Amino acid sequence: MNGVLERIAEELDQVPAIDAHSHLDAERPQARDIGDILFYHFLRREFYSAGGNDEVLVSGRPLEERVEYFLSKLPMVKNTATYWCVRKILRDLYGLEEDLDGENWKRVNERIAETGGDDSWPEELLAKRLKIRRTFCCVDRLDGGLMERFCRKPSFLPHLEAFSFGPGYLDGLMSFVRGGGPLPENLKAAEERFGELVEGCMETGAKSFGSAVAEDFALMPCSEGSAEEAYRNYSLGKRISADEKNALATRFLCRFLETVGGRGAVQFYLGAGWKFGSRHPDYGYGESYVRVSHQLTGDLAKVFKGFPGVRFNVMFCAESMGQELTIVARMLRNVSLLGFWWHSLFPSYIERAISERVEALPANKWMLLGTDAYNCEWCYGKAKLVKDCLARVLARKVERGHLAIEDAKFLATRILYENAREACGVDL
Repeated sequence: MNGVLERIAEELDQVPAIDAHSHLDAERPQARDIGDILFYHFLRREFYSAGGNDEVLVSGRPLEERVEYFLSKLPMVKNTATYWCVRKILRDLYGLEEDLDGENWKRVNERIAETGGDDSWPEELLAKRLKIRRTFCCVDRLDGGLMERFCRKPSFLPHLEAFSFGPGYLDGLMSFVRGGGPLPENLKAAEERFGELVEGCMETGAKSFGSAVAEDFALMPCSEGSAEEAYRNYSLGKRISADEKNALATRFLCRFLETVGGRGAVQFYLGAGWKFGSRHPDYGYGESYVRVSHQLTGDLAKVFKGFPGVRFNVMFCAESMGQELTIVARMLRNVSLLGFWWHSLFPSYIERAISERVEALPANKWMLLGTDAYNCEWCYGKAKLVKDCLARVLARKVERGHLAIEDAKFLATRILYENAREACGVDL
């Protein structure tokens, strides 16, 4: 097993990759100090859960004081997969072999400050060490000025997250429709404006779109009159029911998909609830829970079948949705799965999901890498975690005779690189 595992791990290190979902800032994607690594919201929430005051970590207090406070709770979170990523980052990128402590963090921080001011560091880290050819970066708008920034950094591409679907997301969706002005006077005009705005984003350069789909979203076809009444009441500031909100969300979702058609990729994010606009306003920073509705899977299957020309890419963080969505991707040619997000970014979940996808899906129906990272150092940590899991699963498949080494290499190239390149329309 060890020999096969080592060989596969070495092969994976040479395979090019595309990160289909990140939050990197194309202008400054690297960490500026050690706080950008230690106080990442995944780890910050674990720190809070262990009894710490996570607000201290991001307060205006001196960095030394914040790191000292972090270290006081570190023993409680050193066992987590999130902290495994931190160890990997600090060891591989900054040479820290021993445990982080009250003295050596300063040396590491000096090195991070150096790379934080080095314009060549992101390329060294992403392109050379991880072999990532392109990284999609989430943005909530896309205009000519922002597109110029991406043109100056051709290895980064925009991924537009401007609206989502579900009762709790309706305000954000309508904010996009407003575009800084009042809502159109009727539903038909609002749908037309929405379509024009999406079309404008595509003309500017958007090829990849991302939308959360809430667990309480439901396809809600209704008559023109009922939809118009719901829209009119909403635009007047009146309260409307969840069913009416879903009816409006259904209309705008269909217009969105009609507009995108076969010219772009649409990512859906499923299985998580977090604070967003009027949705879960009582949640704290980084607070999120698994939220699942199995009815949603059936409704989305209808959406996927209703828009066969759209390339759908589904990212979910609830293990309980795994089999359902794997089978959807197995049944429908325009649906693929993406990576391991948020509450599923743990090796036990990742390895089970990889094994399931290897056994159930054609090689072109899923993508491994969507780091969701906010700096390129965390991109490194998460990518290494996922690729480590992939190597172990593939090695077991080879040992058991399910795959030959060449099959494993072919599959790795598909799921790390080719599938994202084809689905997202990446020109290289």
